Amino acid sequence: MNTDIKKQTIIDKSRISKSQYLSNLLQEALRHRLLSDDELKQIQIQIVELLSKQVDRFTGKESSSLKVETAQELLQSTLYLISLYLKTIPDADLCVELIKKNRIKEFFDKGRQVIKKQIIDTQLLFKAVLKNRIITDVIAYNDTIDHAIPEFFLKYDSEFGSHETTASIDYPLCLSNIETTGIEYISEYLKKLYYENFFCKKFSEKSVNELLFDSDKNYQDLLFNVFEIILFNSIGSVLLNRSAYDISLSADDLNQLSQKMILRSKTEIELELSNSADKLMNELNISNTFLREYILETMMKMSSKFTGALKNDQLDILFVQHKERDREHEIRFEDGGKLDDEKLRKLIDIISAYDLVEDKISVIKTNIHSITDLIDILESCCIFEEEYISLFESLNDFELALLLNQLPIHPQNEDFASEKFEKEWQDRFVFYLKQLDTKQLKNIKDLSEKITMI
Repeated sequence: MNTDIKKQTIIDKSRISKSQYLSNLLQEALRHRLLSDDELKQIQIQIVELLSKQVDRFTGKESSSLKVETAQELLQSTLYLISLYLKTIPDADLCVELIKKNRIKEFFDKGRQVIKKQIIDTQLLFKAVLKNRIITDVIAYNDTIDHAIPEFFLKYDSEFGSHETTASIDYPLCLSNIETTGIEYISEYLKKLYYENFFCKKFSEKSVNELLFDSDKNYQDLLFNVFEIILFNSIGSVLLNRSAYDISLSADDLNQLSQKMILRSKTEIELELSNSADKLMNELNISNTFLREYILETMMKMSSKFTGALKNDQLDILFVQHKERDREHEIRFEDGGKLDDEKLRKLIDIISAYDLVEDKISVIKTNIHSITDLIDILESCCIFEEEYISLFESLNDFELALLLNQLPIHPQNEDFASEKFEKEWQDRFVFYLKQLDTKQLKNIKDLSEKITMI
């Protein structure tokens, strides 16, 4: 006989606000008569006594000069730390029993230990985000990672301002429903951002940046979520029985999609989107439970938008429509003969042996006839510092345009990404381009836009 009977809890934890945990917990306990009025009063007295000690610590025992607003902030921080520990106890009823039997200060002290660990864990999570960040020139994205998050860790006061989220985070997540504040908010934000990045990096940098440029030529300055744009277009391709990796949708594709889905009911559309999400995740080899649930929840968000856009014949609002190039002026380019690995390694050794950059450039110009090989040379640690500039100066505008095409930015961007690239040659190349006169730079950009690799 199975004697494993689950305990029935009285307090529904889902009814307790994550941002006002202790207050809501006590209210629910009182409502369910797990706590008497007298017991609640004793707990409140303990909180006031604890707050008084925190005020003394904050002011150096000169609490007479403390502003009311500051005292309220100290109270919020105190309650936050107590709540942080109580949240580690899965059973809300047990939380109430422990509060009744123990001093509130014990939970406060344990909360201070919890927050120390959470800060360390969140800093490690941030390092993971830095490693898997996408290469883009979306300003809000880069500012959030490069400035806002580091600023939070720099300014965060886990003792007297633990509830505060001291950071100007502009980049919106796809699913931004985060109820918490302080370190909990940053932790959840970074976790979602990490898995959004993980998904985005399944796609080539070039296809992503072309998609963003198609969404708006000034996309760098806009507040939008990159993950959502990629996911929606990828789902669009799957709905058309194409590869999930294909995120370019033409006007004809959207017309075809409209004809396919227009007669479907809301329930049928939801089912179709759910099935397409499963196909997408299988093709992209996405097995992580959190990311799978994140994608499926996004599909629920997409469903209502899809139905409305379909009804109003406005699928181009939901999906990014690819802007066709002017084929009449297209330059079709076939890369030159690529060296085999052994010959390329020998050539790199020869270049490395030279001290003068003029000799290095001479060897490169004589032996390299492929943009792929040139990039291999640039990434092989045989060209250093100012030598990059000398090499770029030796290239004509068409060769520079070919190199520009290899950057993870759209060639017509008004401003060449202010953030650091992953590779040194890319940083050096962007620096070089910025020094060119306006006319030459425009010519290189225009050429790069017209080039189609075949």
